[in-house]
Amino acid sequence: MKVAVLGGTGEFGGGLALRLADAGHEVVVGSRDEADAREVADEYADDTGGDVSGATNSGAVDDADVAVLAVPPEYAADTADDALSGFDGIAVTPVVGMSREDGDFVYTPPKEGSYAARIRDSLDDDVPLAGAFHNLAAGKLAATHVDIDGDVAVFGDDEAKDTASELVEDIGTRALDVGGFGVAPQVEALTPLLINVGTKNGIRDAGAKFV
Repeated sequence: MKVAVLGGTGEFGGGLALRLADAGHEVVVGSRDEADAREVADEYADDTGGDVSGATNSGAVDDADVAVLAVPPEYAADTADDALSGFDGIAVTPVVGMSREDGDFVYTPPKEGSYAARIRDSLDDDVPLAGAFHNLAAGKLAATHVDIDGDVAVFGDDEAKDTASELVEDIGTRALDVGGFGVAPQVEALTPLLINVGTKNGIRDAGAKFV
């Protein structure tokens, strides 16, 4: 598949782009700065031997099968609105809102609903959306020589879940269907919980495994 990773120059987006390229997908790194995107894409291509290119976020989605919104939560809805207008592929959100409270990471949802719901409202009605990759650590994603051996919760529209689950499996993790958009806050809240588990218990890049 051709996958556009919007925000692919960031830590999480970069790790995901590396994994997808390493798995054999054509990856386009998206960024607000095209020069940065191209420079980083060249590095990813060298690291993986894969087909990786760079473009603006809007340019990255041209002819892409999937667009992953690996952007900060405060920009996610606007990026979906700007970059994915007229997009005819599948959209995937790993977006999580977090803050720190008394030294702990806590989930910080939008005023209403979830970040996935906000992104869905910003997309064209005919663009299927799935939530995935929330509970994967950026550091582990970037270490492509290390097996992740974890599970990923996938939610959203059925068509999008099928495609997102395929990508999840391709990077070496197990995709688990957890429902529709009503469960989005629960899945988004997994990320700060896992960070706290890792930092307080000496577990580097903590993930989740359902047994």
